Parts: sequence; structure tokens; C-alpha cells
Amino acid sequence: MSMVKNKMMHYGLIALFLPIFGSAASAAHFVVYDNNTSNNMGVIIESFASLKVDGRLMAAGDEIGVFDLIGLCCGAWAYSTTNSSFTVFGQDESPYNTQIDGMGNNELMHFRMWDGALAKESPAKPAFILVDPNNPLLSDSLFVTNSEAELASLTAGPNAVLPRRGNANAYLFFTSGALNYSLLHPEPVNLTFFDLLGRSAFSINRSETAGAHRIGLQTLNLPAGLYTVRFKAGSVNLQRSLMVTGHQN
Repeated sequence: MSMVKNKMMHYGLIALFLPIFGSAASAAHFVVYDNNTSNNMGVIIESFASLKVDGRLMAAGDEIGVFDLIGLCCGAWAYSTTNSSFTVFGQDESPYNTQIDGMGNNELMHFRMWDGALAKESPAKPAFILVDPNNPLLSDSLFVTNSEAELASLTAGPNAVLPRRGNANAYLFFTSGALNYSLLHPEPVNLTFFDLLGRSAFSINRSETAGAHRIGLQTLNLPAGLYTVRFKAGSVNLQRSLMVTGHQN
């Protein structure tokens, strides 16, 4: 029997990788977006894991959050003294899904920790125990759909060195009938929609304030089809796919 099967039997994990022997309280600070998600991943946290925030061990009131490259919170865990686990939600890969709603396969997971005593959130550097020797991605902070990984340690604080991809100054994601983006600073914003032939179907240029912004897709009058959305805000460049399922008018 493989190490993965042994591990799953040992912890009694169900399909979503939640342990039947106990679960942590729901996180209060980190809000998880888990609408229409599938292809999830379980993160195991045993009581002996080294979890440190601001130079001390985690305690009651502290939390862990897992974010994707656009800043979406895909999983969270509130401190517990018992063996536990939590789910990191994966992207719904349906071609009709019009939103970013979870981690993509092999996407880098960004960990953050909440210090409940100081009411402070900090980036954190994880280290994993290799559960499956045939899949080294599980020990390299990468999200792998329908799998499990075990945290060996997690350290938050000013000296945490993180593997970074993308840029945290601007986020872009889709919700039902809308395009959403968030800016940490005032920026000039350009959004361009390209059809399958690479032609520009619609373009938006505007100066935006810091904060969250929303554009209703019905205002764009786009025909049904698959589009590539290119988003530029200052020095940030992002690209996402968008399926429009009906004429947006």
C-alpha cells in the first residue's frame, strides 16, 4: 500500500480531505471564497507542526489563510491544539464558468497568518512533509487538485522569505455577471477584451482610486463567446479568460 493510502487510512480523511476525528473552529479573520469550486486539496496540520507568528508559537485566536495569485482567499484554518486539516478550494474548470473561484492546478499557494493578539496579518513561508514521493509538487507550495499535503512548518513575520509570482498591488476576478478588480493604490487602468481571433472587442481606459471596483458585463454589450481579458494597472499586467454565455445587453 502506498504512503498516500497509509496516510489517508491513518487520518480517516473523507473526499474533501476533512478529518473525521476533529476539525478546527471556523476562521473569523480570513474569509474564504468557496462558491462553485471543485478539484480541491486538503492540507493536514498535526499537533507537532511548527507554526510560528511574530516569533511565537500559534495560539488561540490565530489563523492561517491561503491565497491565489490574484488575492482570492481559497482556504483558511483557525488554530487548534488537535490534529486537524482544512480544504483549499480549486478552480471550477467548467468551460461555462465565468469567474475565478479557486486555485488553479500547479498554482503557487500564498500563505498568510493572522496574529490575533496583535490584530496583524503577515505573509508566511510554508514547508511541507512529502506525503507522496511520486508527486514532489506536494512539497513545493504548489496547489495540486484532488490531493493532500501536510504542513511541517509555517513561519510569519518580517523575515519570512516568500516565493512570489504576480503582483499583489492589483487583483482581478469574475463573479456572476461582473468583472471585479481591486487596487492598493490609485492607478490608471486599462481593460481590453480579445475574441478568439485576437481582435479587440472592447476596451476600457480610466483612472481609478484605490479600493474595489466592479464593471457589469451587461454594460459591455459583448456577444456570446470566449474572450481573453488583459488587465493593466500601473506596472501590473494580468490576463484571464472569460466565457460570455449570452448576449450581454
